[in-house]
Amino acid sequence: MSCGILQNDKTRSLFEQINDDHCHCDPCPFKLNSNLLPGFSSQKIEIPVDVLIVAEVPAKRDYEPQKELISKVTMMNDYYREDPPKSFHQQQIKDLLDSLDERGKSWVFTDIIKCFVSQDSENKRKAIQHCFKYLEEQIEVIQPSGILGLGGTVARGLKVKESVHGGDCRIEIGNHKCIYVHSLFPSGRTADKWVKSGGWGQVLKILCDISPSS
Repeated sequence: MSCGILQNDKTRSLFEQINDDHCHCDPCPFKLNSNLLPGFSSQKIEIPVDVLIVAEVPAKRDYEPQKELISKVTMMNDYYREDPPKSFHQQQIKDLLDSLDERGKSWVFTDIIKCFVSQDSENKRKAIQHCFKYLEEQIEVIQPSGILGLGGTVARGLKVKESVHGGDCRIEIGNHKCIYVHSLFPSGRTADKWVKSGGWGQVLKILCDISPSS
């Protein structure tokens, strides 16, 4: 499996640092740093990256802790690129990544929460406070032209007030300014709403029109 974040010196160094140091995990009440998952990416990465895709939490619930970065990256890549996909959200995410690849767009996929916390809202809120620092570091290094947020938790974590599917706005995270595009998270629960909202149609149109100078 070829993955741009493992081939690009800057992104590999960043992901190795997140994977090895866990510097923001120490004060976290969960301290699940053995499960920290930085993300995965398109095969080729050049900075600035075209799109940073941010989901809520790592999706693979049966994850077994692994220490090596390449094992974690490969596991996340294989889960979302599995062929054939086993669930609605895997199919939709795979379609999105394939569409970005076909359009020659570089991308990085990560989560706003990077470990396996329990799913109640208070735990998520606490985890975001600590995990968000890792996301800021990722944004600082990869300099995404656009950020695609999947779901309301991501929008709230990024302090985006309006979160309509297919909507966009300008945001600033740290010293980086870019275009934020919002999407429903394509789950079985949101399938009907997802179809009525046009799926990735408007989302992809906006993402593919964003230039590094936007």
